[in-house]
Formats: sequence, C-alpha cells, structure tokens
Amino acid sequence: MYFCNCRGIRESDVNAAIDKGCCTYKSAYRACTGEKPVCGMCQTDFPAVLARHSVSQASMQVSAPTSAQDADMVATTAPVMP
Repeated sequence: MYFCNCRGIRESDVNAAIDKGCCTYKSAYRACTGEKPVCGMCQTDFPAVLARHSVSQASMQVSAPTSAQDADMVATTAPVMP
C-alpha cells in the first residue's frame, strides 16, 4: 500500500524507517526520501501506520515457550504426592 503518492513511498518503507528509530512523520519521511514532504497529505496517515507497526511488532515479540521452559513449569507446579 502506498503511504505517499507524491514520492511513491510505500507503507513498508515507512515501517523500515520506524524500525531504524524514526518516530515522527518528518523523520520517517526524510529516512525514506532524503527530502522534505511535498504536499503533506500523508501526514494524517502517519499515526495509523505507526500504531499498526507497533501492534505488529508487539505480536511478533510473543514467543512460545521452549520444551525446557515447559519442563521447568511442570516441575515447579506439579503437586507433591506423599
């Protein structure tokens, strides 16, 4: 999906800029093009792109437990039989 029609910036380009530490519209735009915004219409879309990116990154950071972690959990939560 295009983020900026003036310069042909895709949302994936903006996401890559966010990954590099850009957290404002202008910094992400400059990271993508090296230039200033042309008309600024895409500025209104930036908060939504940033929010989608944040949700996407948060869901990728959730990891499934390893078998060793499962074994530790079972060992510490299993009832003790007399």
